[in-house]
Amino acid sequence: MMRLHGSLRGSPNRIIFALLTTLPPLACGPNTLGPKPLTPISNLEEAWSPSNDPNLLRANFKIKLDELPLSGRIKNRPWADTYWPNFQAGLANRWNDPDYSDPFNYSLNDEATVRTMSREALSHLSPAEKYDIYMGNFQYPLVKLERSRTSAEDPGWYGLCHGWAPASLNFAEPLPTLLKGPSGIEIPFGASDIKGLLALVQQYGTQTHVMGERCNIDLSTDPTRANDASCRDVNAGSFHIAMSNFLGILQRGFVAEIARGYEVWNQPAYAYSSKMVSESTNIPEGAAPGTTKLVRLYTTLRYVAEIGAHWDNPEAMTDIEDDPALMIEYNLELDANGVIIGGEWLTEDRPDFLWIQATPRWVGYYKGIQDIYEASINHGFME
Repeated sequence: MMRLHGSLRGSPNRIIFALLTTLPPLACGPNTLGPKPLTPISNLEEAWSPSNDPNLLRANFKIKLDELPLSGRIKNRPWADTYWPNFQAGLANRWNDPDYSDPFNYSLNDEATVRTMSREALSHLSPAEKYDIYMGNFQYPLVKLERSRTSAEDPGWYGLCHGWAPASLNFAEPLPTLLKGPSGIEIPFGASDIKGLLALVQQYGTQTHVMGERCNIDLSTDPTRANDASCRDVNAGSFHIAMSNFLGILQRGFVAEIARGYEVWNQPAYAYSSKMVSESTNIPEGAAPGTTKLVRLYTTLRYVAEIGAHWDNPEAMTDIEDDPALMIEYNLELDANGVIIGGEWLTEDRPDFLWIQATPRWVGYYKGIQDIYEASINHGFME
């Protein structure tokens, strides 16, 4: 992730290219529900490493187990959206047009043609086209750079979920909006058009905090590497501290990369429930130094998964059981004062890393996204 300081200067093409070319290929998707028993390869009991320190996410977490709630959820469920797959050209995808099939090769309309198009025809354009038209730039820099950033040959999991997941936590859910921009052309934006633009801008100019390391090993072909340091992340003890503080005390969501292995699937986590299964003073070799007690927990971590692009938002789910979950079991290692100092995973499923990201700044060519978003949440049209 990158941080921007001050305002961006230069042409829209140079600005967008500089931003997009720094991004790693990240996406998100479903996982197999239900805990899978761990196949022992090596001791996983351990104190957390520097890369798993809960202070990487936030200082002054509560760290005594009896001070941490066993369940919690944030007030507003994160909103769902597509992850704008690379193989469909990201935001250059005309997702609302039933009559086209190749997002990389459709012709771009000149200004004279656009000014004669009906509202329905404009609604069929891609989010990137709509934004370039809204900004009055008929060179279509965002469309061209989305096409250059993506490829029809990219793996199916490449996309913009590293933008969608934190954006769904940082922004209210946008509504369809009809808006006239600097071009003077009235543009109809669907809900997913705006969500996609928020995912795009969310990646830039924001402060990011990460706990854990990314696993770059394909565990499906080399499962013996599952307990390499980066692939057995995140430490069970630091995970429980972060989860219960964020969701149970602060009522703040976070992003969980839920898939161990090479693929990256970022999901906005918003609720959890833990159950104490057992306690033991039989401390195994390899436990964090100072461990005097093990507490075994079974935890359900709820998150929002991606859905197809949509014009109107689907009805909000009222039953938390409708959302997918990561169901995991682990031991917490406690010292004599009941402080969590380490942990041991008892199931194969677990998050790879956790992260949070601040709300982005509206800068450069993306400044217009702020007006679109604010109009969408105010249920109004801007003339």
